[in-house]
Amino acid sequence: MTDINPSIILEDSKDNRYFFYYKDSSVCYREVPVQGDVKNTILISQSNGDFAAAIDTDDTIYLACNSRYKGVLLFIYTSSGWKFEPVVNLHNSSNIYIMDIIVQNGSIHIFFSKKLPVANMYNVYHIHKNANDKTPYIEYSWKKNSLSEIYSQSIENSYSLLPVKNGIIHYASVWYDGTHYYINYCCYDDSRKSWVHKSLSMSYRNQVFIKLLQHNKKINLLCFSNETEGSNIRHFLSKSTGSNEIDFKELGNIRIDTSGIIPLFYSDEKAIQAAWVKDHVFHQYTYDDSSGKWRKVIDLPVTVETSIHILKIMKSSNPLSITKGYFILDKNFKILRPVEYITDGISEGKPKEKVQTAPIPDMNDYLKQILVEIRELSDNVKHLNSRIGSLENKNEKNFTPEKTAIEHPILKKSGFKEKFMKSERLPNYESMLKKQENITTYVGKPVAAKPDSDIPQDSVKQAFVSPNAADQKNNEDNCAEDSGEIPYKYNSIMKKIEEFFK
Repeated sequence: MTDINPSIILEDSKDNRYFFYYKDSSVCYREVPVQGDVKNTILISQSNGDFAAAIDTDDTIYLACNSRYKGVLLFIYTSSGWKFEPVVNLHNSSNIYIMDIIVQNGSIHIFFSKKLPVANMYNVYHIHKNANDKTPYIEYSWKKNSLSEIYSQSIENSYSLLPVKNGIIHYASVWYDGTHYYINYCCYDDSRKSWVHKSLSMSYRNQVFIKLLQHNKKINLLCFSNETEGSNIRHFLSKSTGSNEIDFKELGNIRIDTSGIIPLFYSDEKAIQAAWVKDHVFHQYTYDDSSGKWRKVIDLPVTVETSIHILKIMKSSNPLSITKGYFILDKNFKILRPVEYITDGISEGKPKEKVQTAPIPDMNDYLKQILVEIRELSDNVKHLNSRIGSLENKNEKNFTPEKTAIEHPILKKSGFKEKFMKSERLPNYESMLKKQENITTYVGKPVAAKPDSDIPQDSVKQAFVSPNAADQKNNEDNCAEDSGEIPYKYNSIMKKIEEFFK
């Protein structure tokens, strides 16, 4: 477990990492270099916790925050150190929430919202300027756009920003008219320095939360709402692969029980994922593109030692490849997804050499031998039961044993014990009893399977049923000459079976 709770991680071209976090009313970061000591720095004190950070291909780091005494500031970190400049003055920075910062195509974009007098209402603004503009401390160098209005009780889940190639930025937010919730959609083209607005044909009666994702070269819009029937996810997909495409088609309306928790949607190299934490358990679902359905991936118990965080990760090698999701951070600042964390835990608990040398072929050979012995034992028990039954009928008819004696073959003694004990390659019981992950082993035949033609069905059942104690006592004298070897063989085989499966 680490002593910080980061929300943003930046990685430069040299694999140095910067963990940004909010602590004691200050925006701080921890630099974890590939070589050298870890460094902790307080960037600014007396600040709000709604900050945003980004990195470009030149390893320049940008951070926007709202200082309580200096207004909205932009911090820039280069090889020469940190510098800052004001973005919005103190007089106009009250009730501001920093939404995001995007650096691409040679421009810096900052998005923030400002609280309106009406409850749950916000105005959204977009300001931008050329990244090469070297005129700091001049507020008017920023260009400003009034983007939209948001109505939300949870603003951080009621908008989504998605930068793509060629300077295109997609934006979506929620609007409420007093009866229904609607989705406002905008697309920004940096080459034209303008926004294209479009209202999507979808409405909700309950509060809706949205997320834009790029997956398989297309834009995905996920709308989540809690309704009386349960948690509902509506999935929309752009109709083409164009960067500035804003026409969508609906893929489906799916329900997943999240117990009222707003899930975090994100996309990795494999699929679209949904994750949330409820009652100290991490839940993760993945979307199957072929079937159009969500399936459960894991349910992971979350403890204090687990140290799970919602992290936004950006790399200078591909600043548009922004990953936001649940990650587990260990004391050495190693970052793992929960699925990777479970996999690593299994690998540490089970060394590879032990897993690879599990003697499955040997185990199968011994199972075959045991099944052969059970088959022979079944035939012997069947014959013995038949013999006991004939003796019972004889007693009922008052026949003497001498007149009704029936010759029968001598029961053959099993050689399994000698073979088992003299085996050159004894089974590795520890390996055979080792728990195999994601493997279900069935011993014996399924219920619906056709029984072996050589073994009567009733004899298989009787092979594991002891003769009635009362019958054994009444006929002890009559069947003594026929039962001399059966108890030894039966008890010996069953003892070996019990020892094998302990």
